[in-house]
Amino acid sequence: FPPAVWHAIVESRFEHKSPFDPALLRFKREVVQKAWAAPMDSAGRILITAELRSFARLERDVILAGMNEWFEIWAKENYASAEGIDPDVWTKL
Repeated sequence: FPPAVWHAIVESRFEHKSPFDPALLRFKREVVQKAWAAPMDSAGRILITAELRSFARLERDVILAGMNEWFEIWAKENYASAEGIDPDVWTKL
């Protein structure tokens, strides 16, 4: 997400919850704390940390899946199995 959108989502999602709610605390630890700004290099490429590359099992071929205001980065083989669709099928449309 762009930073402004991310902050709006987080704030609106949690504004009416107790800051001590165990589910909220776990979510913040697992998702919010791990959010980071993705810097770009001089060629406009997004730099993904080694930790996130390892978590997502990004090794070589990736899929950028546009989701309106954001995009997802998937290892090609994981995207195909998660969606049940062979990404190569889309190139034939």
